[in-house]
Amino acid sequence: MNPLIQKIAAFAFIFAGLFLLFLGSCRKQTSLPDYVENLPDLPQKIADSLDPKTFATRIPANYPVPVKESQAILAPCCGSKDTKSLKVNFSHTKCGPLRDFIVAPVVGALFSDAGRGGGSPSPRPGSFTAYKLRALNGRTLPNTMICMTMDGPWEATLIEDRYCNGYSPQDTLIINAFGDIVQLAWNGGIQNHPPEVQVVSCREVFLHRYNCGQLSACTCDSSSCPPEQPCDCNLEGQW
Repeated sequence: MNPLIQKIAAFAFIFAGLFLLFLGSCRKQTSLPDYVENLPDLPQKIADSLDPKTFATRIPANYPVPVKESQAILAPCCGSKDTKSLKVNFSHTKCGPLRDFIVAPVVGALFSDAGRGGGSPSPRPGSFTAYKLRALNGRTLPNTMICMTMDGPWEATLIEDRYCNGYSPQDTLIINAFGDIVQLAWNGGIQNHPPEVQVVSCREVFLHRYNCGQLSACTCDSSSCPPEQPCDCNLEGQW
């Protein structure tokens, strides 16, 4: 995804959330500076998890090379690439400077009508928590930032490659969180999935199978899920 589009999408999401706050509580006539001032400070634990370059949750770069299975004697008949569409829960924080939000009279307290203030976690799926950020890594920021933390559910894509020559399965999970592309990769199949991610729902999309070349008689059929079919891949509870 184009980085500019990602940034626009991220701030559009955050602005939409702030605008909803205005619609729900404008009767309090709170100014935008007062609204930001009344937000709780970003907890230090979350601040420590931010990437100082992106002001979003830091994701360790991890691109493991395929690993040979220790018990593999013969090469597999078929290799494959299995693509699934997921909704996942994954805690992600995104911060932006205050000036990026001064484009409308966004005022009020955070979901006050729903009984939730800024900094209080909400039990409702898809809701977020707002904070303010004034300093990071001991340095005062030139502008106060607004931070949004949300656990999901996020749209995600899971790709599992099973290569020829007896390699262990290699999985790549791509999560779209606040417009950020979060990529996690690991070896060994879904049983080795990142513990910080939980699957909410899963849908089969496409299984591409190909001949490994050693056995010409192999039948390596591919399959896809029609758009009108649910094609549940039943990862809930296993992950």
